[in-house]
Amino acid sequence: MWNVRSSLSDFCCTLIGIAKHVANASDADYRAHQAQGVENTRAPVHQVADENRLASGRRHHPADLGQVVAELLQEHHQLVVATMNIHTAEGFLYLAAVMDLCSRKIVGWSMAEHLRAELCTEALHMAIRTRKPGSGLLHHSDRGVQYACAEYQKLLGLFDIGCSMSRVGNCYDNAAMESFWGTLKTERVYQEKYLTREEARTSIFVWIEGWYNRRRRHSALGYKSPEAFEAGLN
Repeated sequence: MWNVRSSLSDFCCTLIGIAKHVANASDADYRAHQAQGVENTRAPVHQVADENRLASGRRHHPADLGQVVAELLQEHHQLVVATMNIHTAEGFLYLAAVMDLCSRKIVGWSMAEHLRAELCTEALHMAIRTRKPGSGLLHHSDRGVQYACAEYQKLLGLFDIGCSMSRVGNCYDNAAMESFWGTLKTERVYQEKYLTREEARTSIFVWIEGWYNRRRRHSALGYKSPEAFEAGLN
């Protein structure tokens, strides 16, 4: 019915999860200050702690872990997809999004008043127009009916895109996309009270295209934004 390639997807999602969590808040502040040219250092704290055999709270991780993940995913290009709902005074607005797992960039999205298959196919069409992928692309989703239906599966087959779906009851398989939803809710949706769907649509569009893709830094990307990370790969 579909081609499940869970081993590769599990491995890549695990690496992404490691890259996300190895850095703590102080790391993010430190990197942000570096990018802005602000002089600061954490070395003296760690040095004194190490000399006195104290735990300094430092986490040891390879500085190029994000690049290692990027190189792996360049060999096996992956998209991850999911849907979420946004509450407005008029009712729910549904958002479908497609993420390039290598750069965490949202390359396709669609919003509508319904959860029918066309909501997700429109987001995928946008991603295909944006990325123009070749053969070997892997598409990962949960087991939602929107992604398992004949219409969506036909679209994947038309562009020779491999289909991978999460294991039953295992939310970690789609961790990168769930992390994006959490960020969107925390940084934008929970900060607003939308009266209309159109108001929510505009707000989310501005956040994705004006902030998230262009400016928001990711620890898994070496504290670069998705677009800045992609520029470094070219």
